[in-house]
Amino acid sequence: MVALSAGAIAGVGLFYTHRSEALAWLAADQDDGYALTCLAELRQNAGDRAGAEALLRQAVDQGNTYALSHLAELRENAGDQAEAEALARQAAGHGHTDAL
Repeated sequence: MVALSAGAIAGVGLFYTHRSEALAWLAADQDDGYALTCLAELRQNAGDRAGAEALLRQAVDQGNTYALSHLAELRENAGDQAEAEALARQAAGHGHTDAL
């Protein structure tokens, strides 16, 4: 059995995260709204709320209704209750009742 250091394990995780992000960008370039939501989640996890919101808005523009729910949550966390509610109502109108 080979023992790996914490640094080696973290490096492997970082490699796959970057690889996954690169592949998601390729898919997003092909108008894949799901890829945009994945990229938004990566941006959010990296602490880039503005970048995550921009990607989610692109996904919404491409017809990804799931992105409405996610965007509503981000706006609520940012303290923008009015926009969060409007987005949640739009999401619910598309069947995403969990947004309410």
